[in-house]
Amino acid sequence: MSSSAGVLAGAIYAFAAWEVSPSVPGGDEPHYLIITQSLLIDHALTIDDVHRRGDYRAYYPTELQPHVQTRGKNGRIYSVHAPGLPALVAPAFLVGGYRAVVGFLILIAACGAALAWHVGWLSTRRTDAAWFGWAAVTLPVTTIFQSFTIYPDGVGGVLTLTGMWALLRAHDESTNGETRLRPWVLHGAALALLPWLHSRFAVLAGGLGALVLLRLSSTKNPAAKAVGFLAIPTLSGSAAYAFAETFNWREGLDEKLRRARQFYSIVILSTVLGIVLDFLNVNAIRLLYLSAILNGLLAPFLLVAILFLASDPQTMHQQPSSRLARIVVGLTTILMFAAAVGMFVL
Repeated sequence: MSSSAGVLAGAIYAFAAWEVSPSVPGGDEPHYLIITQSLLIDHALTIDDVHRRGDYRAYYPTELQPHVQTRGKNGRIYSVHAPGLPALVAPAFLVGGYRAVVGFLILIAACGAALAWHVGWLSTRRTDAAWFGWAAVTLPVTTIFQSFTIYPDGVGGVLTLTGMWALLRAHDESTNGETRLRPWVLHGAALALLPWLHSRFAVLAGGLGALVLLRLSSTKNPAAKAVGFLAIPTLSGSAAYAFAETFNWREGLDEKLRRARQFYSIVILSTVLGIVLDFLNVNAIRLLYLSAILNGLLAPFLLVAILFLASDPQTMHQQPSSRLARIVVGLTTILMFAAAVGMFVL
């Protein structure tokens, strides 16, 4: 029945898109597509070249002024809009331009409508209630409008619904004893994508994520599920900070996109890579386990470097570490080397 709900919603959205097609894209829509074109053509987030060449005239007939606040330090201009939606629709735009993007967004919205029906049924176990919930979510004018226009709200609504699905899944698994981890990895990935569509979705992602973790405590094997749920957000965030520290990039989620482009690019790339790895049957929990082992093997070498630096008066500006501190660090280093060797020998 949920598939029927999705097909019916898709037909409604497609008809609405056809009816208003002469008047769209408008508003901020072309500006999201300009970022998409920049990613595909220039392989960058800078948008001045797209505006200079007029690439947007393929879907918008008149001149467009760029949506920017200030130029970057390199003199280039970056859009004020978040890059999540442009990156998401880039494959569709590459295949068929603006029309393909509209079709892709309608497909996502139809899947969201099917999910709305499924969530309604999971909540009540009643078909009539599921159809009522489907109608309440699918048929409002704002929902229909957001289903085919190039704004982040439609996709954001679908991803938010996956968070509600996760809450209901946790409730069901508290009684049926299900132990699968893949659904939780995908739920975590879906919520991790929300802030990339728009910063206002960060509150939704954080709130739903916290509620899901609380619900997981009542299921079987809650620790593994929680790790799976947090695997992709954790791996993407830690990788971005590691690269930023290594190459001295500007870092932090409090930074604007235009000020920390490399940092945010690593987060986006790591999130997408994590989702792809899951569909390739690569165990994200196993990756976390192996990364922890690698950190443990590298830690004693790092401690040796810290010990030498902390003992050097010139490096420490005539305030080297105390003898007791050096002894404690030295013993810790020896124990960690012994543990690393023991892991392979014993």
